[in-house]
Parts: sequence; C-alpha cells; structure tokens
Amino acid sequence: MENHAFMNKMTAMGSQLIRDTDTGKRSTPRFSPNRELFRHEEYFYDCYLAVAEVYTILRQLDQSAVFLANFRSSKTLKEAKISRFEHIIYHLESHLLRMTGVLDRLLILVNQVLRMGLEDVSCKSHNMLVSKDNKKGKQTHKVEAVGGLFEALMEVSTFMDQFRDERNSVAHSKRINFEDLRRIEMYHIVYGDTTDPQILKWMFLIKRETDKKVWDYKAEMVKSNTTLKTLVGKVYDILDMQFTAHHTKLKL
Repeated sequence: MENHAFMNKMTAMGSQLIRDTDTGKRSTPRFSPNRELFRHEEYFYDCYLAVAEVYTILRQLDQSAVFLANFRSSKTLKEAKISRFEHIIYHLESHLLRMTGVLDRLLILVNQVLRMGLEDVSCKSHNMLVSKDNKKGKQTHKVEAVGGLFEALMEVSTFMDQFRDERNSVAHSKRINFEDLRRIEMYHIVYGDTTDPQILKWMFLIKRETDKKVWDYKAEMVKSNTTLKTLVGKVYDILDMQFTAHHTKLKL
C-alpha cells in the first residue's frame, strides 16, 4: 500500500509541511510547528495521522506472516517455556485481531477525509455502514453521498466476515482453536522437554510436520493480506479525490 498514489501524495505533503512549519532541532522526532497551522494544513494533518494508522496495521499484517515462519529457539524462550506451538498461536491470533481492526481504522480515515466530525469511537460499521441486522446507520447517508465509497467499504466489510467469529472467540473467551493445530500441540506438549534418545530421533518428523503447517498458514495469511490491500486500494482511490477537493477548497 505504500506505493498507492494516495499514500505517495500524503507522504510528499507531510514532508513539505514539516519543511514549511517545523524548523526546530530536537533529539526526538516529533512534529512541532513554529506557527499556527492554516485550515488546509490542519485538515491534511488529521487525514495524514488517520491514513498512517491504516498503513501501520497493514504493515503489521505482513509482519505477522514473517514472524510466524521464523521461529528460533533460544535460552530466553526455553527459560520462559515458550514453545514453537505457542509462537504459532501468538502470531496467528495477532494476525486475526489486526485483520478485523482494519475496517475501524478505515472508517476513521473516511471520517477525517469527508470532514464528518465524528469522534473516533463513533467510527463503526453500525454507525457509518450497516448494523449486524443489515440496517443502515445514522451516518451512512454521508458515506453513500460519495460515489462508490459505500460499496467499496462494504467489500472490505464482507471480506472481514470470514474472520469475525474466530476473532470474537479469541478476544472474549478463548485462544484460537483450529482443528489442524491439535496434533502439533500434542507433539510439543508430549515431546517438548524430552531427553529420551528413542523419542529424540523422531523429532525431525515433528519439525517437518510443524514446518508444513506453518508454511500453509503463512501462505493463507499472505493471500488474505493481498486481497485486503486490493480492497483498501479501491477505498483509497475514492478518498484521494475527496481529499484533493476538500483540501483545495480549504486553501481558498
């Protein structure tokens, strides 16, 4: 997503805003303008912060797939009794929770770009799109007023539906519970700390079984990430035009 035209525009404008308004020298990077921002600059800054949040969570989704497939046992992990199985669970759940958080951040961005004036806590599907029983929210008409935006956001929402049940289970009651992980869990519980040479000689089979499952999961994660970024790109295409129109108007 970092190569999308909307992201490139926001990054370039951010660099220009810093050059124009922030001349201070500090040891820690923090935007601190030396004058009051103009309306169009404040508008840009709010939109920039919102799009940065979307960018960050999409990056974290990609990172989850990388972390999942790169487990290295160490003395610290052994002392903490963190097995490879627990490493797998941690990053699968991390990916799942972040995946279902993308839409909320997108809606916060929509709120900023369209200047809807909502608090972040109100930027939810039931308020800006549709509720669980398919009723339109109080703010849906503002989203629908922008050609194609409601439909593009609903594509993202529909894609998220496949993850929501598992996400809610993890967030509120229990860990992820994929059936095909149970055999791997058994291997790591039974054989994890063994020193029996008769058992140790079978450890390579356990590793091979685990490796195969990890690569299967990684492939699915990468596939889901790619699909999601394509859908988010459609939203960006529309927001790009809306941002330009509002920004230009505020400069007058």
